[in-house]
Amino acid sequence: MRFPISCLLLLVLVAPAFGQPSEPHSHGSAVVRIALSGTDVMIAVEIPGADLVGFEHPPTQPEQQNKIDDAMGVLEDWSRLVAVSEGNCVQQTGEVNTHGFEAGDTLGHAHFQVEYALACTVAPTKIEMALFASFPGLEQADVEIVGPSLAIDKVLTPSNPIVSW
Repeated sequence: MRFPISCLLLLVLVAPAFGQPSEPHSHGSAVVRIALSGTDVMIAVEIPGADLVGFEHPPTQPEQQNKIDDAMGVLEDWSRLVAVSEGNCVQQTGEVNTHGFEAGDTLGHAHFQVEYALACTVAPTKIEMALFASFPGLEQADVEIVGPSLAIDKVLTPSNPIVSW
């Protein structure tokens, strides 16, 4: 399925330079950017490594690599991060990346980045951050949602994980 140009443009507007963080990340806080266009949903998430695996440097022991691999496995399933209210959404594309965990990296603030494109049967009107259940170390999610006539900027927490419009 192809995504409308408007949805792709919206994601470009709300997810600048995800390859390199534009500012230092905050431990305990994920950044979630969502672009909506009709029934199409684009999701981009960035989470500090410390909140998912307990460290932010290249792994020095097999156990540390196992933690990274386990976190990547969870991140590959979009429904473990975000629950869409309705629409029977199906993942069209998805990509999970790490930055700062590779041998020789000296970033010192390793993080995970995820991007998903979903096709839903109905335009969503509510999203719940399921990532709090998947990663208990997270204290909040800074969520930005944009659509053709929508702009939401909200901080969600484990006790208040839902945003609706």
